[in-house]
Amino acid sequence: TSFGFRDGWAVGITPHFVVGVWVGNADGEGRPGLTGTEAASPIMFDIFAQLQGQDWFRQPTSEMEKISVCVKSGHRNTSLCEKTDTIWVTKTGLQSVPCSNHISVHLSSDEKYLVNSTCEQMDKMIDKSWFVLPPVEEFYYRHKNLSYQSLPTYRANCSMELARLNMELIYPKPHSRVFVPRELNGMQGKVVFEAAHHNPNNIVYWHMDGKFIGTTRSKHQLSLSPTLGEHKLVLVDDSGESIESKFEVISGG
Repeated sequence: TSFGFRDGWAVGITPHFVVGVWVGNADGEGRPGLTGTEAASPIMFDIFAQLQGQDWFRQPTSEMEKISVCVKSGHRNTSLCEKTDTIWVTKTGLQSVPCSNHISVHLSSDEKYLVNSTCEQMDKMIDKSWFVLPPVEEFYYRHKNLSYQSLPTYRANCSMELARLNMELIYPKPHSRVFVPRELNGMQGKVVFEAAHHNPNNIVYWHMDGKFIGTTRSKHQLSLSPTLGEHKLVLVDDSGESIESKFEVISGG
């Protein structure tokens, strides 16, 4: 769809035909709702419906292989994947890495906490396969998959083994160039910085350029007005884990 709703396009293809549809006014005048989805694509489908010999693309099985994959991650499965499926992939897909999202964890007898040999006897531990996503992927995935369970935290009397990051910046990413807009009144605006954490109950302490700027819990967002130039953002959670990101503000509006 062009700027100002001046015209819209829809293009479709079958094994025998290519259909392209343009809709719009000859003088370029815009009209509300003049989009490819709303105006052009219905015409395209009507045209396809009138064409004879409609079949679909044949699967190039001679260039494909069947492999077993993890249902949850889509990667080639390992022995830790609870549910698997068999799918066709191109031969280059045979080089794909196995699922790294399913890991083996040691849990307390009530399965509420992670434990290890520093705090629990081996015969009392429960070994379990757990589906774990990186913090940012988990942040988006759990909104669409309510059954997703975050990895439990270590029991208070355990020495923590930090094998995976529990915290990750959504914005700004390392070495980002950030534009800070100005409001309509001419005042400097703000940019929303955001982080994801495996444990929503953890408190995150935010620091910029060595100065404490605030805390967040559950929804880790801060609205900031950083000045022009380079900055260093450091986040520390209440378990002591920290991450940092350097970024540059290229304009203050």
